[in-house]
Amino acid sequence: MSAPTRCDDLTNNLYAGNQYLVSLNLLLNTLSTIFNNIINDPDYTADTTASEKSQISSIIAGLNAAITSCIQIQYTVTPTAGSNGSINPNTAQTVNFNGSIMFTAIPNVGYQVSAWKVNGTTVATSGLSYNLANITSNETIEVDFSAV
Repeated sequence: MSAPTRCDDLTNNLYAGNQYLVSLNLLLNTLSTIFNNIINDPDYTADTTASEKSQISSIIAGLNAAITSCIQIQYTVTPTAGSNGSINPNTAQTVNFNGSIMFTAIPNVGYQVSAWKVNGTTVATSGLSYNLANITSNETIEVDFSAV
């Protein structure tokens, strides 16, 4: 067993799963707002040097970099194909937050794509490929076929 890295320590001790990155970012944003309010307060500003303000900003930037570099929120995209064709990839895919994935429809001879659906809603009525982009939740993608 290898020694834990700083990222292992962060991910094991600050949250119990990827879904909590949003909470960590919310905490970071709240701390950032508090620090910004403090350093912009006229009473505080009178006694604060530019160096101290820079140090606070560096702390916030460092925390943000540590969290985002160590933790990736991931979602599952589940593809299905209607009868008379297939989809590639054809198994559930793991995609990072705000990521994208390209799917390709493979109609049987004499058939064409009639609809691409994301989470049950038609998003396109033709085309042999569909790029599902800006993924921020688990998704389903389905391709349907009709006779030519």
